[in-house]
Amino acid sequence: NNIIPDNIIVKVNEKNGDFSIKFIGFSLASFSEERHNAPDQIENDLLALGKVFFELFSGINPPKGDDQTTGGPKNNPSDQNLRSTFRSMVPPCLSSLVYNLIQKRGGRFHYHSVKEVDQDLYVILTDPTYFMLNTNKSPGESDGQLRLLTNKLYGRSHHMAKLTNAYDKLSKRGGGSEMIIISGSSGAGKSALLQHFKASVVGRECYFLCCRFQQLQQTEPLSAIISAFSCLCNDIISKDAETLHLTRKAVKEVLGTEGEVLANLIPNFHKIVGVSTVANSRVGGMNAQNRLIFAFKLFVRAISKPTQPLLLFLDDMQWADSMSLELITSLITDNENNSLLLIGTHMDNEVSEAHPLSNYLRGIETKCPCIKLRVDYLDRKHINELISDTLGMLLLQTESLTNAVYRKTSGNVMFVLQFLRSLVDEGLLYFSFDCNTWQWDLTSIVSKSIVDDAIDLMSRKISNLPNDAQVALKFLACLGSLSEELKLCLITQKSYNCSHKEDTAFFRCHNNCYSYKHLIEWLDFAVSEGLVNYVASNYEFSHDQILLAAISLIPKNERGAWHLQIGNQILASNKETASDKVQFMAVSQLNRGAASITNRLQRIELAWLNASLGGKCVSSAVYPLAASYFESGVSLLDDTCWEDHYDLCLKLYVPSAEAHYCNGDFEKMERILNVIFQRARCFADKHNAYFTLVNARVAQGKLHEAIRVGLFVLSELGESFPSSPDESDIAADYSKTKNLLKTKTDTEILALHPMKDENKIAAMQLMSSLILCTGLAKNKFLSLLAFRMVQLSLCHGICNNSTIGFSIFGVLLSGSFNDIKGAYHFGQLSLQLLKRLQANECVARLHTLVFTCINVWVEPHRRSLEPLKQSIQIGMRSGDIQYALICAQQYCIHSYQCGEELSAVEKNMREYGIQIKVYKQEVVWEKTLPFRQVALNLMGKSVNPMELTGEAMNQDLFLGNALEKKNTTLVFVIYHNCSWIAYFFGNYELSSHMAQKGQEIVEKSCSSSFLVANHAFVDGLSMLALARKTGEDKWKQSSKRPIEKMKKWAMYAPSNFEHKFHLLEAESAFLMGENIIASRNYDAAIRKAGEHGFIQEQALAHERAGIFYWAQCNATLASHHYGQAHDLYLKWGAKGKADHLRIHCPL
Repeated sequence: NNIIPDNIIVKVNEKNGDFSIKFIGFSLASFSEERHNAPDQIENDLLALGKVFFELFSGINPPKGDDQTTGGPKNNPSDQNLRSTFRSMVPPCLSSLVYNLIQKRGGRFHYHSVKEVDQDLYVILTDPTYFMLNTNKSPGESDGQLRLLTNKLYGRSHHMAKLTNAYDKLSKRGGGSEMIIISGSSGAGKSALLQHFKASVVGRECYFLCCRFQQLQQTEPLSAIISAFSCLCNDIISKDAETLHLTRKAVKEVLGTEGEVLANLIPNFHKIVGVSTVANSRVGGMNAQNRLIFAFKLFVRAISKPTQPLLLFLDDMQWADSMSLELITSLITDNENNSLLLIGTHMDNEVSEAHPLSNYLRGIETKCPCIKLRVDYLDRKHINELISDTLGMLLLQTESLTNAVYRKTSGNVMFVLQFLRSLVDEGLLYFSFDCNTWQWDLTSIVSKSIVDDAIDLMSRKISNLPNDAQVALKFLACLGSLSEELKLCLITQKSYNCSHKEDTAFFRCHNNCYSYKHLIEWLDFAVSEGLVNYVASNYEFSHDQILLAAISLIPKNERGAWHLQIGNQILASNKETASDKVQFMAVSQLNRGAASITNRLQRIELAWLNASLGGKCVSSAVYPLAASYFESGVSLLDDTCWEDHYDLCLKLYVPSAEAHYCNGDFEKMERILNVIFQRARCFADKHNAYFTLVNARVAQGKLHEAIRVGLFVLSELGESFPSSPDESDIAADYSKTKNLLKTKTDTEILALHPMKDENKIAAMQLMSSLILCTGLAKNKFLSLLAFRMVQLSLCHGICNNSTIGFSIFGVLLSGSFNDIKGAYHFGQLSLQLLKRLQANECVARLHTLVFTCINVWVEPHRRSLEPLKQSIQIGMRSGDIQYALICAQQYCIHSYQCGEELSAVEKNMREYGIQIKVYKQEVVWEKTLPFRQVALNLMGKSVNPMELTGEAMNQDLFLGNALEKKNTTLVFVIYHNCSWIAYFFGNYELSSHMAQKGQEIVEKSCSSSFLVANHAFVDGLSMLALARKTGEDKWKQSSKRPIEKMKKWAMYAPSNFEHKFHLLEAESAFLMGENIIASRNYDAAIRKAGEHGFIQEQALAHERAGIFYWAQCNATLASHHYGQAHDLYLKWGAKGKADHLRIHCPL
């Protein structure tokens, strides 16, 4: 009874506005949860508190109500008027709280302790904008409609913290890539988590690339990615003039001419690069597809930076097509990324260990940081928070409803929201205007049957909508989850720029006409029902289950008709000048309804459209999408089409085989090729199919089969070869080629007219491909193919592949005919020819040949490094991934051989190795590993420095696999590096043993690689060391051959070989006891190696000189040379070798 306003004294400090509150008149403390023996006293105190709140909040005397045992205020008209007055003055939440304090329901008060009151007051004060200030009116206050809140996330604070932390770390560490994968069941709230995180970083400097894959668009590869990049371009274009200028400059600098590849594919990309027309790429097949993916990588590099990262949001990744996954993998594993954060979601019940997505994710996890988050259904507590906020009521008030809803939905967020809507629709949850609050029929809700399937629930809801709304939703479902307003305009044949008032266009459905305005109105109605979202001129189903529910309402036997009508109206909207975009929209719909087309002429017309669009996809290098259109076209043909629509069949089948080859689907490719070979009328119509077959056999590793098919095709093109060539055939063709070359000067060759004969051009292209096969297979046709390419160029004119022919001819002169001067001449000629033809697609391949097999025998070795490095980027840009990565491999190997600092060399090998593995070039990758392990051993990062086992490889396993596969090139590389590492660490017997095994392979291969010279060097050094150690004459005699070779090579390229020759001569003189000659040659080797930058061989010459002078009992000079060797090894980065020298130094 003492709890009254008169006993509450508020004292305000007029100077600073502070105030204090003092309670008086209390004789007994009764606010205690522990006072179980006095419940009546607690109820009286809470009732008194409620009356105090009533008077304080409203200034009106509270209802008197004498009978506290029957519920406080009487339910009479005056009390009802007082309640209405109070609720009009006080926010609903406070009003409910006060009346729960002063009024009983069902014979009992709502609150049982002051702690419960305190909890509700805390909730209200936590979000005063919503609960107190009421700027967002409580849902339904104005019209009694349920409005679900979208600006709040429930039960995901841990997940949001992880996402925010990943973003912050990415920004702070100055770039790189990171991936976060969010998994969970359908309806758990994965997409909502993604959208809330996006909203939380919108104010920061970053770009968003949002991509939502759709189950119904899996047959349209890359469509979701292209749409996402198109939106990104729109975002960039919308920036202020200065930002757009800087972005445009960055994109142009990074992409260069590769911008044309993306401009052919992405709408609005030309607005960024500033061009409106673009040229088609001159490369095709796998190279074109590789070029496309690399162009995407360059674009991402250009726009992302540590201060403005790119956030890549990928929703529903379980429905992503294979090329999209390839592209995503390429982007996130790009070690030159400036700043990229990928956040993807997938339904875990849709993704097994064998699912393609699982394989891609496992691959990505090995190459970049990855965080995995699981999103489960919400628990009861968080569901209650959601319902409390949705209804604008306190948590205690909504508990009964929450319990019923939770039992029905198990916490599936999407299910909860739609279940609440269904309760409103059925009148079981309603807003009482009289009480100004939400109320519900709990008994009926509890007795409702449980709907296990969300699609079934949503189907029922949509079925209860007005018919026109159902038609609009079915439309949207046929178009996919996203539909630009443009599509709706096309469907209704409405000009996109005309006003709604001018709109008289229509769409027919069941004899009813629907105007553009009509469709928009009903889609907007669906938005108000929470079934569809409208964002940036796009209508989007709020959940994929709603899309599937809408589709399910169209009978299966009618769906085809819906798609056909939509497709035909899109085409009819712009029949005269239909753009590619319009055609792609239309044919996508027509293909979905193709099974319903019975008219043969219409099927043929659609097949032609598919052939046309498939061809456009090929020109843009989107081979999965191309294959999809070609397959759709083929499915429309009947058995007689090869007779009466022959050209159509060729336009569908031949490029379809190439598309399947590029996609790696060899089974489908074989099936299509068999049809072509059986039904095509002449070889001219088959030869492109044969080209595809050859390329496929190379990709499958069936080199001998590729050579066999290739030689057959060449014979059909008029270029025949002996079935089993021998040395006399090679010698005769070599002589013929030399004689033809004598008739032309270099100037005349460079001025030759372009090759015009289509068969000769095709033969040159095929021979260029076969040269790789014959080289790998150690086949004798290599020489004959190179000679023929030169002959055709001299007799029929030059083409891009002529550059390859002349360079291979130069390689053969060096390796097989010991004509280093002639080799260098034709290597230089091929480079001049390349410059004249501007054949960028040949750069990587040509530079591999010239700068690893020709120039190193004449020019300083270091001059090869920069061209090889440049060729990596040029090859990647042109799509010649294989040779670009071979250039990367050779750049790393040659950097090591030139004496570049070891930690930098090892880092390059590791990083390029990641790229090589990403592109699945295992053969290229394997050859790099022994060199990387040698570098690690020399750096002191291995257990046994004389064994190639450690971080990069396991020597026994690696060698065993190479021998089993008969990969002689890899076997040689292993033997070569084993020999060198054994020599560096003083095991001359092992070094010589490995060198001899490697030499056996060299003698059979006639290779012109610089590795051959380096191998002869270690072979000679190890034999001379063994000769001195054992005294056996055989080692002395055997060492003469590598010395003679080195002397010859030093005449052509003294900068590369002179110091090696002097060191071999010094070691030989040391063995023979010719000390003056030895001393002079050691000094020359040291001086020449230093002059030309071979620091590792300068260090080695100092070390060998130290050994020599120690043997002569000259401790002073020995100490000097050992010290110099130690310092140079350290400077090179070979700490392991420097430590070994210090430990084993005899001083």
